[in-house]
Amino acid sequence: MDNVFPLRDRRWLEELFDAHYRDLVAYATRRVGPDGADAIAAEVFAVAWRRRAEVSPEPVTWLYAVARDVVLHEQRSHARRSRLRDALTLLREPVERPTEWWRSRPSSPSSTPPTPRCCASPSRNT
Repeated sequence: MDNVFPLRDRRWLEELFDAHYRDLVAYATRRVGPDGADAIAAEVFAVAWRRRAEVSPEPVTWLYAVARDVVLHEQRSHARRSRLRDALTLLREPVERPTEWWRSRPSSPSSTPPTPRCCASPSRNT
């Protein structure tokens, strides 16, 4: 596949960065907050570098489309991490075992734990 656009080198990326970085950070800040905005903008430029043959001479629309995709990916990743954290929290909580409820009761020689219904022998009324 022939490269339609002229050779894109480091200088091209620096000019692209200088022209659009602040706008992309502002876009990302509105969507994910200030903490992740720089990382999203950095990822947009990393994608632009990897796919530089696809970036049109007027790159604004292309950059914002990539930024949207990066934001959506970040939001999905955040949701997955939150669900995993919640699941791990549930696993760390102690669970009372239903078969040990009687151990906390005071013992007496005549008290024995009841036989669970599932294990009791069927009554024969014949």
